[in-house]
Amino acid sequence: MKALFALSALVLAIILAPVAHAQAPGTISFQGSATSQRGEPIADGTYDIEIALHDAERDGQTVYVEAQTARVTRGVFSIEIGSRKPFPASLRFDRQYWLDFSIDGGDRFEPRIALTAVPYALSASQAVSLSPTSTNGVHSINCTHGPIEIRGSGATDVRMQGNV
Repeated sequence: MKALFALSALVLAIILAPVAHAQAPGTISFQGSATSQRGEPIADGTYDIEIALHDAERDGQTVYVEAQTARVTRGVFSIEIGSRKPFPASLRFDRQYWLDFSIDGGDRFEPRIALTAVPYALSASQAVSLSPTSTNGVHSINCTHGPIEIRGSGATDVRMQGNV
């Protein structure tokens, strides 16, 4: 019985381990609607879709392009932007971007679509906006045994006081 419990606990730990280290996904869900020039949904089928992100609503610079193949049903398709070509580190989502797309090399659909926040981004904006003097941080660590390891970048400031 103990062996079965231990095995069950091990399997559960393996299954839940990725959840413990979960982070915001590195993709953007996008569902588009494609119509003909007459305003009718394009025919059902598989299409090559090119997505582009721009730094302005009109004109401006193209900051990211990704090509994907997607199934279109009644003019609607869904893709995960960034799943085929990861976003470069230089593309920071701390400003407004606009999206457009083309299907099978045709004209780009207009107008461009403004990207908006998702729950992950709303949460992360709190971390980005913290100042170095923020009172939101670790104020104390109480440990009864074992070493404590603190890691950080060149901007990490660690002050030790009390019983060290």
